[in-house]
Amino acid sequence: MDRAARIYQIHDELRRSRRPVPLQRFREKLEVSDATIKRDIGVMRDYLGAPLEYDFRANGRARDRRSERRVHPVRCRVGSPENNLVLFSST
Repeated sequence: MDRAARIYQIHDELRRSRRPVPLQRFREKLEVSDATIKRDIGVMRDYLGAPLEYDFRANGRARDRRSERRVHPVRCRVGSPENNLVLFSST
């Protein structure tokens, strides 16, 4: 599974969950290492502007509920199909 597909899956899992999602759930679903998941979450937060936060009490990641904007992924194709990007747009 490439990075774009993983980011889309992480976003979908966070969007559907009412509670913070533990790293273990991502690891089981995506079948990648903790480090890979953390890097992907970092890309989502730092480069794509996804409002994500870590909840220490629940030991999991969640969307920042305080954020007023709604964020959803938009797939873009750049060149070949392998270069698909997932961008986050706010509404």
